[in-house]
Amino acid sequence: MAGEADLARRELELGRDAYARKDLAAAEVHLARATALKRDIAQAQHLLANVYQDQGKLDRAIGCYRRAIRLAPGFAEAHNDLGTAYFAKGWQREAAECYAEAVRLDPQHDAAHANLGETLMKLGQYKEARKSMRAAVQIRILRFLRRLLPFAG
Repeated sequence: MAGEADLARRELELGRDAYARKDLAAAEVHLARATALKRDIAQAQHLLANVYQDQGKLDRAIGCYRRAIRLAPGFAEAHNDLGTAYFAKGWQREAAECYAEAVRLDPQHDAAHANLGETLMKLGQYKEARKSMRAAVQIRILRFLRRLLPFAG
């Protein structure tokens, strides 16, 4: 029904606004409504997962991140954020896989490079970790220089 899709989009916007204000309780209500009305909106699943993760509800967050990824397999940010939920649970191998996929999907995703580096350090893979951390720093420096000197790049 078109009406439900419109309502779901409206709830997503209300949830996004509440999340931006750091009102996690309101964000959860609106985003839960959005996903109940229309389960196939990857952005709503992802944002609801972020809310759950911020509330410490890691298992719920993981479920929503997985749904977002099923709906949009190329959603690099969802892969990165799923990795952070796995990392918070102490599941470093799974986290590393998610971060590596985020990097593969978006090679300029500096946070995913940094997260991958940190996780690889925990796994004792120091050479690979340094490579990931170096990539994160290079991306951040280049981004800063482009803002500083827009004519140079």
